[in-house]
Amino acid sequence: MTFDQALQHLRQGDFTLLDPQFESGQVQSWFQEGRFQNHPDELNEALACACFNGRLETAQLLLEAGVDPLAGKGTGLDAFHWAANRGKLEVVQLLLARGTSTESISHYGANVLGTAIWSELNEKGDSRLPVIEALLSAGASAEHSGLSELGFPTPNEALNETLKRHGVV
Repeated sequence: MTFDQALQHLRQGDFTLLDPQFESGQVQSWFQEGRFQNHPDELNEALACACFNGRLETAQLLLEAGVDPLAGKGTGLDAFHWAANRGKLEVVQLLLARGTSTESISHYGANVLGTAIWSELNEKGDSRLPVIEALLSAGASAEHSGLSELGFPTPNEALNETLKRHGVV
């Protein structure tokens, strides 16, 4: 894949398709070569893509270079929302350790906790409970989480227990 093709895929939010470019180190190389210099929006999306795919080393590199984890919202979700949505605990922990706000609101009206809760209830794959636990332990607010719209108790008993344990409900 060429750099120009990757830029196009970043603009379109084709994050799964781009994962091999992150896995191989190609995106990191393009970044270190300065190829993103005139593409700040796509660089923000590259961080969102790294978080979506759980590419911790790339996320760390881009964060250390000053890329804002709350800026890349071309898909409606920023990097933090994507890490929570996909259940990428190590990336969530990295963002929390850097002091990234959990209260960023997505295009869908939910904060990071709300995105993780919605994903736990609606997405297949790995459980988001460890992410929800980490967010709540870090002080994430249930306000703007969408929990009031979802209703309590939820159909997920383990989620209900986690929310109760943290005093959310």
